[in-house]
Amino acid sequence: MAKRVQLIRHLAAAADAFIGKVGELTVNLTANALRVHDGATVGGHEMSRKDASNLQAATAGQDGKMTAAKFAEVVSNTSGLAAHIGTGGVGEHPNATPSVSGFESAADKTKLDTIETAAKDDLTAAEILALLITVDGAGSGLDADLLDGFNA
Repeated sequence: MAKRVQLIRHLAAAADAFIGKVGELTVNLTANALRVHDGATVGGHEMSRKDASNLQAATAGQDGKMTAAKFAEVVSNTSGLAAHIGTGGVGEHPNATPSVSGFESAADKTKLDTIETAAKDDLTAAEILALLITVDGAGSGLDADLLDGFNA
């Protein structure tokens, strides 16, 4: 046997003042919008219509729907970002050089990938000597004893 569910219907003023039971649904006939109630919130929680016509426009301090103008601006900026990526085209970043900021080239990336982890380019003379002494030994081809002035 089929059953019908009758929803409570209100015009805007009554819908805004109504406190429904937990899980109760009502219809705002003025806005043609469904409201879900939680037993405490005056007016319940109005659900968004498919066309979002019952939502406020978003502002810097308030969430809401995006206006057509704002959507066009976002799309325009996104297109600009997509065109900005790459090398050599109009509005695109060039490869970085000593005098121009830009992207890292494939050759530079390969070169950087071959550098030993934790490599230093500013070793002191004492650090260099200490490293040489660690590999000095018979058959090494080094004689660090001559470098440090001490014999074995």
